[in-house]
Amino acid sequence: MLPKIGIIGIGSIGGIVASALISAGKSNVSLIARGRAFKALQSSGLRVRTFEGSEHTYHIQPEQLLDSETLSTLQSPPSFDYILICTKTHQLPSITSTLSHLIQPETVIVPLTNGLPFWFHPLKATDPQGTLSTTIPINNLLGSVGMISGAVKADYSWWETHWESSRNTLLLGEPNGAQHSSSNTITRAQTLADLFEGGAVRVKANVCQPEDEQQIKDRIFDKLLINCAINPLGALGGVDCGETVDWSETLIRRLVGEATTVAAQLHPPIRLSLNADKILTHYRAQYGLKSSMLHDLEHRRPTEKSAIVDSLVELGALHGVDTPCLETISCLLETIEKRNAAAAAIAPE
Repeated sequence: MLPKIGIIGIGSIGGIVASALISAGKSNVSLIARGRAFKALQSSGLRVRTFEGSEHTYHIQPEQLLDSETLSTLQSPPSFDYILICTKTHQLPSITSTLSHLIQPETVIVPLTNGLPFWFHPLKATDPQGTLSTTIPINNLLGSVGMISGAVKADYSWWETHWESSRNTLLLGEPNGAQHSSSNTITRAQTLADLFEGGAVRVKANVCQPEDEQQIKDRIFDKLLINCAINPLGALGGVDCGETVDWSETLIRRLVGEATTVAAQLHPPIRLSLNADKILTHYRAQYGLKSSMLHDLEHRRPTEKSAIVDSLVELGALHGVDTPCLETISCLLETIEKRNAAAAAIAPE
């Protein structure tokens, strides 16, 4: 019997991940969506256009498409071996009722979200009411770092990848590292990684090696260095990643420096593989590539600043590290979000 995978949130990244798994054909994939996304998937299927120009359409069977708004009312909810959460980070609390209805003792939950995950450290920025840590037991979790670039049309008619398919990667690892892992928990990460192999829409999945007990946390923080600098600066400036690097190098270095200092104060210290120079080199000349935070502001949606920026500010305060640049960035993003919310409130229906 093929492993059963439920994917919650079929937005920009969720659609790419879903198409990678469906096209690989090694698992039974169910899509959990709502609203316009649910209706579009129901009528037209999952349609994906890759960076290289290939187009793929996956027709979703009725039993494989679940409405998240009614799922928690089912008397007999479906069972899954894996549930991949592909919502925005700040949307996680809104799906706890759905998750609590689906989680069984052996269900593996994999949040594919940006920023510092709620299980990394108890923080108001990532789990303000404590509902996530209460709903999702740590033993059911797999940590992840996704480097996947994509977008979805406003009417959910097409999903698109925004860089070479070979760059779409997913790293999986146990939150508690090798110290708390066993042959069973190592296998669950590798099993999931193997299900991505051979897909027509490519996502290369890898697994942290068990010798390094902090590795997934280290790699999560590596991505956080990128997100805390490239994402907000591009969003605030309304520019793509290449322009952000060209025009904001000094501020990128300051933001990455503050985040690096915070990482060094954690126990055990985070072992970073990235620094400002590597990040600048990686994104130099990446013209046309927009961060997810810029997409959110352009569409007047809330950003993931709490998990990406505020989490670092809060961690810094807990460990005596000043983060003035990160705090300023957070305030600027909050101002724009409030402006967008006010404009949306008075906009005609």
